[in-house]
Amino acid sequence: MPLPVTSLYAALAALLVGRVLHARGLGRCRGATNERVWGMALTWLALLGMALWLLAITAFTPF
Repeated sequence: MPLPVTSLYAALAALLVGRVLHARGLGRCRGATNERVWGMALTWLALLGMALWLLAITAFTPF
Protein backbone atom coordinates (compact mmCIF):
# COMPACT_ATOMS: atom_id res chain seq x y z
CA MET A 1 0.00 0.00 0.00
CA PRO A 2 2.54 2.64 -1.06
CA LEU A 3 1.67 6.30 -1.06
CA PRO A 4 0.71 7.60 -4.51
CA VAL A 5 3.21 10.11 -5.84
CA THR A 6 0.57 12.82 -6.32
CA SER A 7 -0.45 12.54 -2.66
CA LEU A 8 3.15 12.94 -1.60
CA TYR A 9 3.56 16.01 -3.80
CA ALA A 10 0.30 17.48 -2.46
CA ALA A 11 1.45 17.02 1.13
CA LEU A 12 4.84 18.57 0.38
CA ALA A 13 3.19 21.49 -1.43
CA ALA A 14 0.88 22.10 1.53
CA LEU A 15 3.87 21.99 3.86
CA LEU A 16 5.83 24.46 1.74
CA VAL A 17 2.90 26.86 1.28
CA GLY A 18 2.15 26.68 4.99
CA ARG A 19 5.70 27.55 5.96
CA VAL A 20 5.86 30.44 3.46
CA LEU A 21 2.54 31.85 4.67
CA HIS A 22 3.66 31.61 8.27
CA ALA A 23 6.93 33.39 7.52
CA ARG A 24 5.16 36.18 5.61
CA GLY A 25 2.69 36.68 8.44
CA LEU A 26 5.46 36.71 11.00
CA GLY A 27 7.39 39.37 9.08
CA ARG A 28 4.47 41.77 8.70
CA CYS A 29 3.44 42.51 12.26
CA ARG A 30 3.42 41.14 15.75
CA GLY A 31 0.62 38.93 16.96
CA ALA A 32 -1.63 36.53 15.12
CA THR A 33 -2.34 37.35 11.50
CA ASN A 34 -4.45 35.40 9.03
CA GLU A 35 -1.32 34.32 7.16
CA ARG A 36 0.25 32.92 10.31
CA VAL A 37 -2.91 31.06 11.27
CA TRP A 38 -3.33 29.53 7.80
CA GLY A 39 0.36 28.74 7.67
CA MET A 40 0.28 26.90 10.98
CA ALA A 41 -2.90 25.05 10.00
CA LEU A 42 -1.49 23.90 6.65
CA THR A 43 1.76 22.83 8.25
CA TRP A 44 0.09 20.79 10.97
CA LEU A 45 -2.43 19.23 8.58
CA ALA A 46 0.34 18.14 6.21
CA LEU A 47 2.39 16.67 9.05
CA LEU A 48 -0.61 14.95 10.60
CA GLY A 49 -1.74 13.49 7.27
CA MET A 50 1.68 12.06 6.49
CA ALA A 51 2.06 10.68 10.02
CA LEU A 52 -1.32 8.96 9.85
CA TRP A 53 -0.47 7.50 6.46
CA LEU A 54 2.82 6.11 7.79
CA LEU A 55 1.04 4.61 10.80
CA ALA A 56 -1.49 2.99 8.49
CA ILE A 57 1.29 1.52 6.35
CA THR A 58 3.15 0.08 9.32
CA ALA A 59 -0.02 -1.24 10.99
CA PHE A 60 -1.21 -3.18 7.95
CA THR A 61 2.13 -4.38 6.58
CA PRO A 62 2.99 -7.93 7.62
CA PHE A 63 6.37 -8.51 9.22
